[in-house]
Amino acid sequence: MTIALAATSSAAAADYNAVVEAAQSFLGSQAATNMMTGSLQDLETELSLQPVAQTGLNAANLIILEDSIVDQANQLAKGHQTVENRIVLSDPGHNETVEQLGQNIANYVVASTIGSVSQYFGPGASQEIVNAASLESRSSAVSQGGTNYANVAIAQLSIGTALQEIPDGGTQTVRNDLSLGATARIDAVSQDGTNMGNILIAETIKDVTRSFYGDQVVENHLTVESTGHLPDSITQNGLNVANYVSAISIENMTQTSEGRQVVTNEVVLSGAGPLDVASLDSYGVNYNVGHTNVVNLVEIRAPKDSDAPSVISFSQNSTMSQKQTLGRGAALIGNTATIQR
Repeated sequence: MTIALAATSSAAAADYNAVVEAAQSFLGSQAATNMMTGSLQDLETELSLQPVAQTGLNAANLIILEDSIVDQANQLAKGHQTVENRIVLSDPGHNETVEQLGQNIANYVVASTIGSVSQYFGPGASQEIVNAASLESRSSAVSQGGTNYANVAIAQLSIGTALQEIPDGGTQTVRNDLSLGATARIDAVSQDGTNMGNILIAETIKDVTRSFYGDQVVENHLTVESTGHLPDSITQNGLNVANYVSAISIENMTQTSEGRQVVTNEVVLSGAGPLDVASLDSYGVNYNVGHTNVVNLVEIRAPKDSDAPSVISFSQNSTMSQKQTLGRGAALIGNTATIQR
């Protein structure tokens, strides 16, 4: 498995080789809300046949110094981040596409070298993304997506010591809810949610303690009035990752997970209930579904040269509750190590 974190803009990176010590705390709340209600005819005429898009981003406790040394970083997030995108289009007008996207980031460090990092997400911290759309309109595609990041440390070279904790009560949630009415005609629907907590990426990592006792939940729901209104293509995907590390050398690392991971992908026929995979196939729907829960995953990358350190020393323990719905494309991964040598 390859997990790629989007490169955060380096515009804030220092132009000099600074050595940084930082302490950051986020105790409040951030809320990004987009609401669109009415009919296409109520909106400006030029909106017809144009994309309709809503996006929201919350970020707290970020250190982005890609070319510098972060000697010490202490980050505490006990607050709440919420992105809510809602659309109600109540007439059968036509627009090109509908898109809803949300992202929350809390406790995020990027540097060339990190001496020591401590990241706490909680207790009581939350990240929530809600994308909700009720459509009577016609569209070529509808997409809903959300990503939550909590406790992420990325170094080009090394991370000296690291402590990452998501205690009981720390939650990451993505909910995508789409309702297609009697006059809706949608060619393709895509719903996607990702939660990532306690992520370490470097070449060399030493003296790490990590624990995850929180909840990661992805829910993708699509409701149609009748089988005749099913889109030609439906994609629903959920990914939860807790305690992931990627390095060439790892020495003295302990990680524990006792939280909960849930992915729900559901296509519902109004008044009748959920449709299973076989039923969707029988109606000619190109249905692509994925539900992946990953906990305590260690990736040991191949060294760049023969002189690279090759120490590998770590322990993992998990009693994680992992759950998925719908019967294909599922992966439940716990206490796993991949080694490239």
